[in-house]
Formats: sequence, C-alpha cells, structure tokens
Amino acid sequence: MLDQSIATLFEQEEDLASGDGYVLIVDDDQDHSEALAHGLAKQGFQPLIARTVSTAVLMTGMYRPRVIILDVNLPDGSGLELCESLNDAPETCDIPVIVLSGNGEADIVRRARHAGCDFYIHKPHDPKALLTLVNDSIQRNSVW
Repeated sequence: MLDQSIATLFEQEEDLASGDGYVLIVDDDQDHSEALAHGLAKQGFQPLIARTVSTAVLMTGMYRPRVIILDVNLPDGSGLELCESLNDAPETCDIPVIVLSGNGEADIVRRARHAGCDFYIHKPHDPKALLTLVNDSIQRNSVW
C-alpha cells in the first residue's frame, strides 16, 4: 500500500523544492524531533518534521529531502515498512535513510538494514555522530 502511495504521489505532484539542504525527520516524539531540527538548522540544513508515516510520504514527495532520519515506531505504521517502500520506489530509492530509534529488539539493526536503511543509530544518540552520518550520506549520494 505504501508503494502505491509513493508512486501515485510522484505521478500527481510536482516537487515544491529542489531538496537542497532539506532533511526530513520522521519521529512522533515532539521534543526529540524539535531538538533534532534545531541542531540541524544550526548546521545550515532545512529540517522538516513529520510525525506519521502518511505525512512523511507526502513531505518526501513535496520536498525531496537529501536525507531522511526515521524512527521505527510511528503512530500510523512502521518506520521500517516506510523505509522499504522508499527504497523500492524508483523516485525515492536514492534518498539516504538513517534509522534513529530506541527500539530495543534484538534483531532491529538487521531488520533496518534489510529494509534498506543506510545507517542505524540507537537512542539516546551522540548528536555529533548523527551530524557526521547526515553529512556522509549527502556526500556519498551526491557522487552518483
């Protein structure tokens, strides 16, 4: 179902922006996502916040972010399913995804990698490490 939503969105919507500098934060924890957004803005990025899978799909189509920072547990679905759908869609498969989650399941890193994420960071995290991964993701992606 997510695959159809992503494909339909790109067929019907025109990008609102080129995506230069946009980083989409997908996390239902308001304090955490706003703190991330503040830190990224201080580094010159344009952070966008989505609190649900459905909003993330819409914002991805509208803004074409350079990187997506994604939580696993969201109110309307699985962040890993969203990651897999983004990775499978030709329109979004080149957007790096960093999973940032406090999910303590034993196989979560393996499942996140299987879904197509580029990096996995466990909450609580080191903000400098996250910033390094965001920059690395953008740099690696711009080579293509």
